[in-house]
Amino acid sequence: MIDSVVQQEQGTAHSAPSAMSSTAWMHALLYIAAVAMLLRFYALPLKPLHHDEGVNALFLVKLVEPPHVYKYDPANYHGPTLYYFGWLSALAVGLSVASMRAVTAVTGMLAVFALLALKRRLGAVGAISAALLFAVSPGAVYFSRYNIHEMLLVCFTLWAVVLTVTSPPRFRLLYLSGAAAAAGLAFATKETAIITAGGLLYPLGRHADSHLAATVPPAVFVRCCGRRRLGLRHQGNRDHHGGCDCHRRREQRYVRAATRGHA
Repeated sequence: MIDSVVQQEQGTAHSAPSAMSSTAWMHALLYIAAVAMLLRFYALPLKPLHHDEGVNALFLVKLVEPPHVYKYDPANYHGPTLYYFGWLSALAVGLSVASMRAVTAVTGMLAVFALLALKRRLGAVGAISAALLFAVSPGAVYFSRYNIHEMLLVCFTLWAVVLTVTSPPRFRLLYLSGAAAAAGLAFATKETAIITAGGLLYPLGRHADSHLAATVPPAVFVRCCGRRRLGLRHQGNRDHHGGCDCHRRREQRYVRAATRGHA
């Protein structure tokens, strides 16, 4: 039954009229890419580094300069992907404000392309509209020009979803492998990826016969849903498992660090 539903949905999605010629599609794609690139890369060093960018720059400098060591502290900081991609950027063009912000600018561009990749699911007009709105969105442009973790998290999450829902039967393993890699990078970028993951797993649990659920291998689906339900079952007992205590201890560390020397 699930296979028949998937085949019907895929057939509908693949046969949906695009309402746009291939030439018009390519022109729209190039125009959107040009606008997105201009807004994200023009005069990147113009604005001085923000406080958060300065903190990230300190970690990047320790990674770029010998002995090339980055020490992760989960109690205070996000994941390391921003710094390692920043290291690659510094190796390519040298360490500068522009090279640091180029990482988020590139991931902002990749997020635009992720929306364009939804052409078969949204139709040509829908994909073009979504990509254009994201390309010129003030919030998306701001975080694409800002050397912090948010745009990387958005980009990796988008690609994890896009590769999952657009996976054709012939290349499903390849697409899902890419989706798994994107999801892993999202979790390695920022701890709040767990919130997004919860939101994405919810429809899987409610609609097990949907296309998205069917494209996930059964073992992964059962395991994810089992963990989600297990977490809900023991939500009332999270104090016993140390969940709330962990958050409380973390907040107390922040308060002590912020008030140190100001007593």
